[in-house]
Amino acid sequence: MSFRQILSKTIKKEKKLCVSASNKNNLYPIPTYSKQVKQARVGSKIHNQILLFQTHLIKNKRKTRAEKDDYHLLQSEEQVVLLRLRTGHTRPNHHMATKLKLVPSPLCPCGKNQTAEHILQACPYHSALRDTTWPEETALQKKLYGPKEELERTARFALQSGLTI
Repeated sequence: MSFRQILSKTIKKEKKLCVSASNKNNLYPIPTYSKQVKQARVGSKIHNQILLFQTHLIKNKRKTRAEKDDYHLLQSEEQVVLLRLRTGHTRPNHHMATKLKLVPSPLCPCGKNQTAEHILQACPYHSALRDTTWPEETALQKKLYGPKEELERTARFALQSGLTI
């Protein structure tokens, strides 16, 4: 018989004794539990805490920690910049004009839509900085999702470009 079964039987017996021993005129008898029931309740609380702690330990043992990908190895400021560039929720004019309606025009000073892709790949106003950051032509996919070095370059480029991202 388990601990909980013994406890529930003891409580049922105590309740019956309390009701039969109480005043017959009293409609709502006040249960008075014995010391044994109180001790059993305290014991069950401790038992439950021990069980919770044991299951917590077992669950933590089973969890295998996955290695962090390159994105999660970056500093938090770099992660924020990359996340905004990846999702398109940036502050260049295209997002500010089409989604938030804060800027009258989505155009870049060069005349094209000022998106993250445009800034990273084609904007002539940032070509000098882009050429020093990436001496060879690099695909947008690699700039946003590549290895750690590429992600760091992309974040550095975005921060040095002077644009609020």
